[in-house]
Amino acid sequence: GIGRFIYFSYKNFDATSTGVGRLDISVFISTNQPAFASDLMVTGQGAIPDVHEFNNQPIFTVAGLGLYKQHATNLVSSGYLESGIFRWGVPDPKIVAKLDIRCLPLDGSVTVAISNDGGAYHSFNTFSTEDAKEATVEGLEAKTFEAEIKVTLNRNAAGTAGPIVTRFMARAFIAALRSQIFTVPLLMHHKLQVLGREYYQDVDEEMSLLRDLVDTPRVVTYQENQETFPVVVENVQFRIRQLNYAHQENDLEGTAIVVMRSIR
Repeated sequence: GIGRFIYFSYKNFDATSTGVGRLDISVFISTNQPAFASDLMVTGQGAIPDVHEFNNQPIFTVAGLGLYKQHATNLVSSGYLESGIFRWGVPDPKIVAKLDIRCLPLDGSVTVAISNDGGAYHSFNTFSTEDAKEATVEGLEAKTFEAEIKVTLNRNAAGTAGPIVTRFMARAFIAALRSQIFTVPLLMHHKLQVLGREYYQDVDEEMSLLRDLVDTPRVVTYQENQETFPVVVENVQFRIRQLNYAHQENDLEGTAIVVMRSIR
């Protein structure tokens, strides 16, 4: 242990590296599980039999390779942090539209990537404006239920300093299935003339059928030109107009405004 950190052996972290990881016992990500990450790596393979502290820094041995400590000035070309899974607290699909990065005055560069539902990482524009403290990069347009974010830190050209990221934030917007709203005016007249032909209808009967679709909701088919849509009728509003040629007194005519919502 050094300060709030505990170093542990991380044998054969990947196919080319072995080394130590670091626990932060001041931050717990679940019950009895502190935050952790890989920390110092050697290009090689082998067990880590010993981890110790010297001058407030960890030193460790690799079986068959030797003793290692962190170099004072020479940094590795890059390192990365994988976030784990983000769901943003909702089960619906999301679009990760933007990613915000904050850092100390930038020395080197930062690249952000997103994994969509366990797939390969998609990298975005590298943030490399010298001495800048924040940037916003474009996100992923594809819908995702679960996302993992990978932040890669790249050292400067001299190899003596690298970026220090203090915060990153992925801005997600819910992309749940959406319905179309159709608002259709229907002429409710006892007699209509269309292209020189006269058509007759029972306005009271037609309005009764339309209102029944509201009172007893069910999926019906709405056709618009050559397209058809399964819909539910949500509202019918009758705008009354008494015409001179109405069949009898108080026999109403007008326009029915029918509001429908598509079903997906």
